[in-house]
Amino acid sequence: MSGRRWPLNVGADDYVVKPFSGEHLAARIAALLRRAGPQSAAVVMSVAGLSIGLARREALLDGRRLELSRREFDLLAYLAARPGEVISRRELLTEVWRQSYGD
Repeated sequence: MSGRRWPLNVGADDYVVKPFSGEHLAARIAALLRRAGPQSAAVVMSVAGLSIGLARREALLDGRRLELSRREFDLLAYLAARPGEVISRRELLTEVWRQSYGD
């Protein structure tokens, strides 16, 4: 192993490989800020008849519990936090699937 120190091995939570866009960097920062605060665990989002409890990982539609896989819940919560926005495939792969675009 070389003397190079990788960011994740020396305490970083995340890193971005060059080249990257400003949009990608802003999305990564926003995701880290959402996960960083203790208040984020208590958040309940409501969109129309949909209610999403992030701490309990529970989604209700018109009062009825939805049976969702972990990935389905993550995707639903990500989209519900951005009502009216168009979300790119690249952003979904990066933020929900935790994959670099093209993997």
